[in-house]
Amino acid sequence: DFLNGLPYIFNLAPLATVFLGIYLREATGNDYFTFATFFVGFVGVPVVDMIVGEDSYNPTPEEESALRKNWWFGFHLCLYVWAYAATVLAAAYYVASESGFLGGGVDKLSCVALAGISSSVGIASGFGIGCIHELIHRPSFALLNHGRVVLMFANYNHFWVEHLFGHHRRVATDEDPASSALNEPLWTFVWRCMYQSLGSACRLEAKFQRSRGRDFWCIQNRILIPCVASLVVVTCICLFFGPRALVMQLVQSFLTAFLTDNTNYIEHYGFRRSRRSD
Repeated sequence: DFLNGLPYIFNLAPLATVFLGIYLREATGNDYFTFATFFVGFVGVPVVDMIVGEDSYNPTPEEESALRKNWWFGFHLCLYVWAYAATVLAAAYYVASESGFLGGGVDKLSCVALAGISSSVGIASGFGIGCIHELIHRPSFALLNHGRVVLMFANYNHFWVEHLFGHHRRVATDEDPASSALNEPLWTFVWRCMYQSLGSACRLEAKFQRSRGRDFWCIQNRILIPCVASLVVVTCICLFFGPRALVMQLVQSFLTAFLTDNTNYIEHYGFRRSRRSD
């Protein structure tokens, strides 16, 4: 089981490139190295992909079942969550130190470095959406809530409610915010998906709470309470690490959401189902 789950430790590779960029900046003094995640993810990986060629292999149903029962597979998924949260906090600390907010030193953080670090954390998190997608589909309380921790740090708390209870039923229809239409541009789809998904998630949550005799504005709300937690995280980052760390947090959370919906765009582009009588 350990060996079968071991390859999934590569889930951490995108996050590692964030620290690679910071290390190269420190070693060379070149702020543009902080964009390492962008260049590795959007230049290096596609080039390697072209060289290696297409791999269309998917696990068999038996292999999928074995992976779900493999404790180490779940461990690597959770490890990504811990590593992501640690990366956000480590990046916030580095930004605070370099900007002079912590320690009161000279401001050595340029706008280029801040943009590079912020975008690298966001891109690395966006690349990790496969882990989150897997976690929110797990019936386990621990695994599901590990996925929700990432959504909390990404300020995208409604995603799992809409994905599980809206998207799965309406995928490839005009009613689904996450299903891109044929010839629909990415740049209009993402904004539409963001606000329509939020509206849909809130309607689904309101229906869920009503079925249990509660109002939408209740302590058991699965969207509002995590949003409060997100606000606490954002506030703490601003108070303890300064305004530039706050900018980093907001940029990385936006890019996480953007790349999540970019994935939706690619996966569902042009697919449409017609409504049947049943």
